[in-house]
Amino acid sequence: MPQAVKPTHHDIYPAIDPSNPSSKLADSAKGRTVVVTGAGRGIGRSIVLNYAKANPKVLVLAARTTSQLDEVESEIQKINPSIKVIKQSTDITDQQSVHNLIHTIVDNTDKDAPITLINNAGYGPKPQLIHETDTSEWFKTWDINIKGTYLVTRALLPHINTTHKNYIINISSVASRHEYYIPGFSAYNPSKTALNRFTEFTQLEYGDSHNLVTFAVHPGGVKTELAKEGMPEELKHLLVDEPELMGGFAVWLGSGRVDFAKGRYLECTWDVEEIVKQEERVKETDLWKTVVVV
Repeated sequence: MPQAVKPTHHDIYPAIDPSNPSSKLADSAKGRTVVVTGAGRGIGRSIVLNYAKANPKVLVLAARTTSQLDEVESEIQKINPSIKVIKQSTDITDQQSVHNLIHTIVDNTDKDAPITLINNAGYGPKPQLIHETDTSEWFKTWDINIKGTYLVTRALLPHINTTHKNYIINISSVASRHEYYIPGFSAYNPSKTALNRFTEFTQLEYGDSHNLVTFAVHPGGVKTELAKEGMPEELKHLLVDEPELMGGFAVWLGSGRVDFAKGRYLECTWDVEEIVKQEERVKETDLWKTVVVV
């Protein structure tokens, strides 16, 4: 079956650029509390800085390395000094650390404000055949990609104000798709497939009761430290996308324009106008869901 929307973009473009008036995204996050994990560098940093251009009330930055968050905060202040910035050193695989993060958010933000959570922190080991893998490294992938996303989502859900539209955007990967059935990726690829399903279940269980919209998103092939270290040489030619593409796409996802695709998997390299054209097909089929064909 031909792909519904093909990858066409490698960098941010006017329709998803909150600094471009034609996108009408400049105030799309007004009044919101936006929480980003893995916010210190790469894709997470780009998501934060693009949201800073969308005028949120609060930006919550979570990452292990505090010095990186200090640098991101300085950049936010240059974009919009009116935004309240909360920084928290967080290990998303540690339940107490996640509890501390949520406690900080609850104590320092407006409880009536709508929330956008971007679960961006992720991990992938160097590809190895199963019998060659280090067990702790293999499970570290699942701890960060699945357990970490679960812990942050689980801890934040009880504090969501259900009178407003809320968003959870989980950073998945094109590796979750069946075409990327590649030896050596038994930890990373299935963890991202599981993340897609977790996104669907979060939508199923909380979509109506919590006025919640969820997405799983491939952030493009970006030359992050993780990709450069974990990607085999023969696949590095796929790293052609800029982190700003996902940054702008995340703002667009949280603007309400594609809520019809809630709970589903999308790719930031897809053109947003082409995505919108698929609305009826999405409503009538399992397009962009993670399914087993039998």
